[in-house]
Amino acid sequence: MSPFSFFSCNQSALKSALQLGITHTVGSLSHKPERDVLLQDFEVVETISFPTRGSNMTPAHDYGDFKFKTYAPTAFRYFRDLFGIRPDDYMYSLCNEPLIELPNSGASGSLFYRTSDDDYIIKTVQHKEAEFLQKLLPGYYMNLHQNKCTLLPKFYGLYSVQAAGKKIRIVVMNNLLPSAVRMHLKFDLKGSTYNGRQASAKERGKDFPTYKDLDFLQDMPDGLLLGENKYNAVCKTIQRDCLVLQSFSIMDYSLLVGIHNVDQAYMDQQSAVAMQGMDQRRPQSQRSLYRTAMEAIQADTASVGSQDTEDKTGGIPARNSKGERLLVYIGIIDILQSYRFEKQLLHLWKSLIHNGETVSIHRPDFYAERFRKFMCNTVFRKILHIKTSRSRKHKAGARGHLKKTGSSGPPLLTHTSSSQNPVPQHEISPETREDTDRDNAVNRNEESPHPSIHPVTICGHEYCHCPPGVETMMEENEGQPDVQQSDACEEDRESDRGTFRLHMVTWNVATANPPDDVTSLLHLNSQTVSPDLYVIGLQEVSSGLLSSVSQLVNDDPWSLLFMSTLGPQNYIKVSSIRMQGLLLLFFTKLKHVPFIRDIVTTYTRTGLLGYWGNKGGVSIRLSFYGHMFCFLNCHLAAHMEYATERVDEFEYIMDVQKFECEKAPSIADHRLVFWFGDLNFRIQDHGMHFVRSCISNQTYNLLWSKDQLIMMKEKEQMLQEFDEGPLDFQPTYKFDLNSDTYDSSGKKRKPAWTDRILWRLRPKPPNPDKLDGNMEDVTEVRESEEEEKYPMTIVQDLYTSNMEYRISDHKPVIGTFTLQLRKMYSTPLVHLQAEGDWSADIDAMVSYTPLQQFPSSTWDWIGLYKVGFTSMNDYITFTWVKDTEVGFSEEVIQVYVSKEEIPVRGGQCLLCYYSSILQCIIGVSDPFKVHESKVAIEEGLIPERINGLDKAIASDWS
Repeated sequence: MSPFSFFSCNQSALKSALQLGITHTVGSLSHKPERDVLLQDFEVVETISFPTRGSNMTPAHDYGDFKFKTYAPTAFRYFRDLFGIRPDDYMYSLCNEPLIELPNSGASGSLFYRTSDDDYIIKTVQHKEAEFLQKLLPGYYMNLHQNKCTLLPKFYGLYSVQAAGKKIRIVVMNNLLPSAVRMHLKFDLKGSTYNGRQASAKERGKDFPTYKDLDFLQDMPDGLLLGENKYNAVCKTIQRDCLVLQSFSIMDYSLLVGIHNVDQAYMDQQSAVAMQGMDQRRPQSQRSLYRTAMEAIQADTASVGSQDTEDKTGGIPARNSKGERLLVYIGIIDILQSYRFEKQLLHLWKSLIHNGETVSIHRPDFYAERFRKFMCNTVFRKILHIKTSRSRKHKAGARGHLKKTGSSGPPLLTHTSSSQNPVPQHEISPETREDTDRDNAVNRNEESPHPSIHPVTICGHEYCHCPPGVETMMEENEGQPDVQQSDACEEDRESDRGTFRLHMVTWNVATANPPDDVTSLLHLNSQTVSPDLYVIGLQEVSSGLLSSVSQLVNDDPWSLLFMSTLGPQNYIKVSSIRMQGLLLLFFTKLKHVPFIRDIVTTYTRTGLLGYWGNKGGVSIRLSFYGHMFCFLNCHLAAHMEYATERVDEFEYIMDVQKFECEKAPSIADHRLVFWFGDLNFRIQDHGMHFVRSCISNQTYNLLWSKDQLIMMKEKEQMLQEFDEGPLDFQPTYKFDLNSDTYDSSGKKRKPAWTDRILWRLRPKPPNPDKLDGNMEDVTEVRESEEEEKYPMTIVQDLYTSNMEYRISDHKPVIGTFTLQLRKMYSTPLVHLQAEGDWSADIDAMVSYTPLQQFPSSTWDWIGLYKVGFTSMNDYITFTWVKDTEVGFSEEVIQVYVSKEEIPVRGGQCLLCYYSSILQCIIGVSDPFKVHESKVAIEEGLIPERINGLDKAIASDWS
């Protein structure tokens, strides 16, 4: 039941009763002496009755008998004092004039009121929310002591009005959106991109609608552009607040974003009228502290108003992609939702229907990280001032070190679907740029006061769509050897040529548990040269209720098996994606990690008319030494008669999977594409006896002409672009479980090569002389030049099945390939190394040197890993690059790692530099030894695993 139905009387009675109760309780409290807040103060509930005829403590009134409760009055008085709110100002705002009812666009059914002076919002909350807030108060108190400047709601009071057997609970908060400023756009953003996160038709029909995440992606694809200082302040505040909310197991909160378009208001001749609406009856100095967006992000409030806007309302100056001036008002709202058991069940249910990573309700650690990424990579973008020489401001004073605790960690992007692929920065010409840190003025010139700001997509080693006059070092190096850049030297050309081996596996595992050993599947005991890359695609991985619940916390058993098998062989899991039963894993040798960039994963459902993920495709795209690769793992429609439908599904997946990158916006644009999986094509026309006879005699070629995929390739142009090796192995479907016997059940399904691996090298463009000069032709010319300058060939070395695995009705199929290509870059972006001796007895130092200019960020970090780590999430600890910077020069930058984070037992370790913008590791150090702690040995301490680290505890050494 919604709060609205709790109070059957008219709204004026509710508001009047509320004002009468607040006047009494705040007035009474103001006569009590101030004191420190005690723990029991958070649990206090004061109740007073307000009879209609009045009493010796309450006045007579016409609102009917009611009881008024005040929760934790002493604690909330402390909060109000902390924000500089005097009791008389608080009562004046809430009780002197009628409250203004606001429309509610949410699904909660809450009532919202605003005070006439614009300072406060009053919201009705449900019983569980009020109870949760009261339990939250001690932690809220602690957080405010540590950080008064926050985007979290400022709670000023919690009350309830009880009448006629009904109780309405009310919370008083700060008002985020000043009514004196017209909001041209308003968004409620969660970082969730599932289908329901867009405004309904009814909402859009309102005078001031509230839009959602999908609306933002559609209407503002280039985001809100902030100067570097303001961008860093916003993102740092969001990250800090997300960590707080995560620590309280809170999720499903939103960022409320109000956007005032200064230029549009000026054109409409409304700005002057809007600014006259401010309530000036109280001096500005009496308004609460830390109430505006600018104050909340700890920016320089002295320069809030630019020379163009003279804004006094605390909006954050920004720009849109058209160059129009904006004022942005933000705050985190709806923080009273904990991840209770019913929420966990709701998440599980939605995950079965939608991609679990996109639904709104999720576990707090995942929600916090997704929220931060979406806000800092998609909603807010940095206007980057590119300089020809690298310079950084020296950071004085103590440097804080952020520890890895629990499930929290650095902003390691997990290569989410391309709909959320970040385009986080914009460039402007330094010659025409005014000080963006002061007024966000961008690219001013005489011809146009608001020129367009061109969006930039970061494509590994290059920027796309750079504004005229801006050339980055990475662009200058594109297409040239990294060190000397001398194309004229044939020796340099040859030194950049490389030969790489790729091992691919596809297997429909039929929901079976993993086998004990996959060594032979991966050819780890083979005498041949070890692969550089492993790509493993599985279908029908168990996605039942119990397995889905367990995998909310841990990797699935199949991923863990491959990681534990390949990790000791010095392979790293770089990326993975799962959609229900479809799982795709990408591993590489450690030495290649800094040269694998632009990693994006995405998925397409085709089951149940596109609503179910039991069928469809998952893909990982990336650049490998500058060459764009895409791996597409599919599970297509079953049954003999659906060959055409299978082709339709494949073409649909190829069409709808898009990537935010100019070089390869679709699957077909990639230089090399692998299509594999349980494609479900059958052998038609031939009878069962003939098929089994050919298999027994190993005359497989007699069956090829009736293989549906080979037949469909003869008439489907898209399929003709894909190559496949000869099917010189027995069909891989369908077997009795735990045997090598084909289906002996009553259905006696005909054997078929359902499990396949195909590849496509991008077709060569036509002769440039025959092109007309349109945009498509320009792209084809670029592709032609790239293929001439950076040739690549692929040869399949092996195409076979592995018959020793019997846990499924399918046999796994293996394909191995040799790739020969000329690298577009052959040195990492960053060189880093450990300085001096490392142990848990002293703080340690890391030195790193940028070898090329790249888009660095305050979210970049350096991780400490044990040698043999299996994925980028396996860091022992990490340090923020800029927050811990202690020294720098034009060549070398130094940061420190706290001794508290170094393993006591020591061991062989290495360092990795992670770029949050490029979403990958861009530098790896040589292995080095971390020495065992001498202090721990001398003092008789033994290590204990705490938060993934070997901590020392007092005991006898054993």
